[in-house]
Amino acid sequence: MKLKDLKKFETASIIEVPLDSPKVVQRLSDLGLQKGQKVTCLIGSPWGGVNSYRLSGGTFALEDWICEMVIVKKESLK
Repeated sequence: MKLKDLKKFETASIIEVPLDSPKVVQRLSDLGLQKGQKVTCLIGSPWGGVNSYRLSGGTFALEDWICEMVIVKKESLK
């Protein structure tokens, strides 16, 4: 699934960040958004725009086009 598909307060593990821009990939990596990390959706925008996420104890916002590219696997309930 895509990062954009997470609903408010859902958590997922990042599987892949397949972006063409090395600068964008590096910036996301600097934020901690890299394969294996867990990310939680705080605020999603159903009509587009910016979404907020919690990752590694911090909060950050990403534009929709980036959220559409990041592949995640939703955490299963135990």
